[in-house]
Amino acid sequence: MSERARSILAAILLIVGAVLAPIAAIGANTRAQLVSTDTFVATYGSLAQDPAVVDALAAAVGERVEVATDSDVATALARATTREVVSSDAFGSVWEGMLRGAHAGVSAVVDGDGALSVNDGGELTVNVSTIVGAVRDQLVTWGFEAAERIAADQEPLVLVQSDEVALALQAYQATATVGAWLPWVSLALLAAGVLLAVDRRRALGRAGWVVFALTGVAWATVLIVRGVLGSGWPAVSAVAAAATGGMVVSLAIITLVALAVAVGVTWWRRRGAATGSPAPGSTEPTEPTEPSAPARP
Repeated sequence: MSERARSILAAILLIVGAVLAPIAAIGANTRAQLVSTDTFVATYGSLAQDPAVVDALAAAVGERVEVATDSDVATALARATTREVVSSDAFGSVWEGMLRGAHAGVSAVVDGDGALSVNDGGELTVNVSTIVGAVRDQLVTWGFEAAERIAADQEPLVLVQSDEVALALQAYQATATVGAWLPWVSLALLAAGVLLAVDRRRALGRAGWVVFALTGVAWATVLIVRGVLGSGWPAVSAVAAAATGGMVVSLAIITLVALAVAVGVTWWRRRGAATGSPAPGSTEPTEPTEPSAPARP
């Protein structure tokens, strides 16, 4: 294979591998949530204590108690009780149990039948039946017999309805599908491109800069999308932050590693050029030295 053909093929491999790098990072984190119950619970378990989520749950439960009992006193107590129930250590265990029960190999967010779910209409919902039941029992214990009329089964609480939520779900599902093998494909393409290149040191440096740029853009994009989804809806912002926390960290790490490689290789090449010594793996010709003149007798 000629040097020109090697250079073209190496460039193609490096570009494709660099483009896949940020997608692979997002897909790997997404897939971890979908296939690992422990990861899913660790990701969304803290939402039960998030102030924005607690406020949304307290308001929703209070409205449903008001409808069922037609009592302002019961409504106020229901909201206060909801905050107390949701903030308790006991509810943390209940919430974790809800998440574990809903997660059976795939994320309940995608299936739409768990504590948190997203439907095709772009509605992000929370299952509040367990919370309403706990508040109802507490109100009955305090002597509010009208609370017995509160139904055990409740419609999910709609945190937000937005087309962006549906688009985010589709992206979530797509990246999860390829999350298992895409990181290895990206790494293999980058390695093959560097090994095939005529000047491996230059190829490694350029690959580092391209990965740094693309992964940095992906990292910023995730943060922007997360901000857009949560703008005006604090509870949605909390859910989005939990869902994307791992991928933001992964993208940031890859960005920093790629920058370190790019800067290191660039410095290495300039140092080699200054000393006139070729780098390992480089086939760049060195300047021939002038023969020294023979000494005069």
